[in-house]
Amino acid sequence: MEFLGKAKVQNANQQDGKVPLYEKFAFASGDVACNFVFGFTGSLLTLFYTDYVGISVAVVGLIMLISRIFDGGSDIVFACIVDKVHSKHGKARPWVLWMSIPFGITYILLFTVPVEATAVMKAVYVFVTYNLCTTVVYTALNLPYGSLSSLITRNTRQREILQAFRMGLSPIGRILVTAVSLPIVEAFGNDRSAWVKVSFVFASIAVALLLFCFFGTKERVNFDHIEAKQKEKKSNKKSFIVMFKNRYWWLCFGFWGVMVLTSTVNSTILGYYCKYILGNQIYVSQIYTAEQIAMIVCILFITPAVVKFVGKRNTTMFGMFLVIIAQLILLTNPTSVGLITVLSVVKGIGYGPLWGCVFAMLADACEFGQWKFHYRNDTFLFSAGSIGSKIGGGAAAGMVGMILAAAGYKGTLAVQTQSSLDAIYWVYIFLPIALAIVQVVFCLLYKLDKMLPMITEELKEREARGEM
Repeated sequence: MEFLGKAKVQNANQQDGKVPLYEKFAFASGDVACNFVFGFTGSLLTLFYTDYVGISVAVVGLIMLISRIFDGGSDIVFACIVDKVHSKHGKARPWVLWMSIPFGITYILLFTVPVEATAVMKAVYVFVTYNLCTTVVYTALNLPYGSLSSLITRNTRQREILQAFRMGLSPIGRILVTAVSLPIVEAFGNDRSAWVKVSFVFASIAVALLLFCFFGTKERVNFDHIEAKQKEKKSNKKSFIVMFKNRYWWLCFGFWGVMVLTSTVNSTILGYYCKYILGNQIYVSQIYTAEQIAMIVCILFITPAVVKFVGKRNTTMFGMFLVIIAQLILLTNPTSVGLITVLSVVKGIGYGPLWGCVFAMLADACEFGQWKFHYRNDTFLFSAGSIGSKIGGGAAAGMVGMILAAAGYKGTLAVQTQSSLDAIYWVYIFLPIALAIVQVVFCLLYKLDKMLPMITEELKEREARGEM
């Protein structure tokens, strides 16, 4: 294998230079593709398994909860593997290429549950295909992709813009699968075969986007000189130790976990809320699209401007306050589709800063780790996002499933019990408030914004001397 230095390595000025516009779109397209899986597994997959396949909601919740525990462990395994692999295409980019086709195939397999299988065989099939898609393929794709921004540029401002593009455009994937799927499924017959057809279309689009990401990006930042110096002492054990000592890794892990927990709870329970509280599941498209479009606008246009003046932490904290206010207003008329739609726009603006800043925070945590411990391992540090998202997503799916099961929900019933309806209401209204408060606490602990300029300058001086 060739080292990154023989790939797309540029000089120091290019490492800090402006990233071309087309490359920002190419970089973001990778996460749009990833969100075809993230959107489905985080919103509609539970509904598909319970109401179309006929699997118990408790079984689905348990499968997803156990699977996400395995999934979190797979991040550690792949972090070790990715860290050892270098190719002529770079360190992170080749994984986007290698995993593109397997990503599309395993995505379709999620929906090809055998029609005539027993309940046990259906559960086994779901467990195997879900883990193949998310635990293996998605991890091998998303973990190295997550560290790509730190290899595209060393410029903090350019990284923030890259991540703004990423998190601003990535909701497109979630919007497509969440807002468009149900109307298309109904048009195709509203049965299990209709879901397979929809998954094939989305899988094809996802593969094309991943290839665009691979061919449209460059890894300009070269840490070969650093890796050569720490080669003798570099080990997975030390990488773990340094990662766990990095307090900003833990904060980013917390941000990510709660962020995805919130997103998955909101999108999962929305389908049930629209179907049973509002009376029509088609409202999912209107409500979810309103929130996601508002989030995109906020991430792309509002967040970068505000962050420039008040920093990532303060911008994120203000957004969480908006979410809390919106949820409290919703209590005045929780069955008004119009009010819910308007407040979804407010919530989208509130969630936007965190989604727009969290990856830039991870990149900053890498700089802090090198500055503090004289040791660098971006793949391990970026696992905070991947592990946090998987644990958060799994916890959300398991939590929603178990709450509904405890309340007596059964997907085969045309009319749900009052206890089931109450559970859906409480999860949709009050759980986001509690999770937003947790994020505010994390924001108060984040102090890196003011330290970063000093850290960056000192690292440049060290590296100019050939030091860590």
